[in-house]
Amino acid sequence: VEMSEIASSIETLAMDLKRHQQSRKEWIRNISHDLNTPLASIQLLVDGAIDGIFPVDQEFLDKLKTEVGTLATKISSVRYYSYLLSPDAEARKEHMSLPAAFPGDIIEGCTVDGDAELDADPQLLWRAMKEIVENAKEYGDPAESPFIKLYRGLDNGVIEVRNHGSLPKPLPQFFEPWARGDDSRTEGGSGMGLPIVYQIMDLHGGSITIGEKGGYVYVSLIFPDASSALPS
Repeated sequence: VEMSEIASSIETLAMDLKRHQQSRKEWIRNISHDLNTPLASIQLLVDGAIDGIFPVDQEFLDKLKTEVGTLATKISSVRYYSYLLSPDAEARKEHMSLPAAFPGDIIEGCTVDGDAELDADPQLLWRAMKEIVENAKEYGDPAESPFIKLYRGLDNGVIEVRNHGSLPKPLPQFFEPWARGDDSRTEGGSGMGLPIVYQIMDLHGGSITIGEKGGYVYVSLIFPDASSALPS
């Protein structure tokens, strides 16, 4: 029986290693594809200017600046995500009261309701909120501002961000990099917002959920061992 269990464990380990190798190859392919899109646009603009096809005027410079900014954003997000996966990443938790502790630029244009006491790393929390709020503004109804609700769940504190909209069908693996597929690579964002948030919550020992109900998309950050918060 023991030999059978050992053999089964070795087989499982071999399968896991094979999956990791496949994932690594997929990562390299996706990173190359993801960064190549804005780089190809920059190359096209530069070649066009050299050949005299595009006049080097303010419109040209604005387009070039936009593509450079897109590339920089994607590279920065990949680097930050890699950091979150490294042994150096940790959540340096502080006790904070929300929404008072929220930086104004994070919740600008949002409606906030409720309050909560959380133990969280401020810098990581602000990055997570920035990614979620920007997602809500980009993919939600522009006529309706994102709604942030703070409340206490069962032995935890919850930050819920709601926007009017719907989730794509079929549902992608939201928390895996580039899970939205090739279409997302033509957009200005990095396509890594939710994977970054997932890793931040993992560092806190918490979790993130995403769902849809009644024409609204809900993203919830669930922090363990919140000291106090208003009841839901």
